[in-house]
Amino acid sequence: MVDPDGVASSPYDEDATPRRLPLRRRGRYNRSAMIMTFFYGALAVLVLIGGYVYRARRGRRGGEAGFLTDDMIRRIEEEGRLELEFSEPLDLDEIREAEEQFWSESWDEPDEYQDSPR
Repeated sequence: MVDPDGVASSPYDEDATPRRLPLRRRGRYNRSAMIMTFFYGALAVLVLIGGYVYRARRGRRGGEAGFLTDDMIRRIEEEGRLELEFSEPLDLDEIREAEEQFWSESWDEPDEYQDSPR
């Protein structure tokens, strides 16, 4: 730093007042300040997007009751398990046939390994 008399002084003088580094100094940009500004800006945008998505998901599920009811939870506590009645029970014969068909399919045999000459 140069004072009005033209004498160079150290930036660490007792009389020197602390100042913040500007983003732009003498025609050049301060890269570290720009990078940190960009980083915190991007972080703020991500936080805002995350908050919006969280509220949107929560708003969709707000009015619905959960799958488990209080009666179901009491039965789980009393009996240790919960059996539900579904509208369409599983067809065990159909499942067995699909499994037999799967295992009866022919599988391709692996190719023989041939060592190439060096």
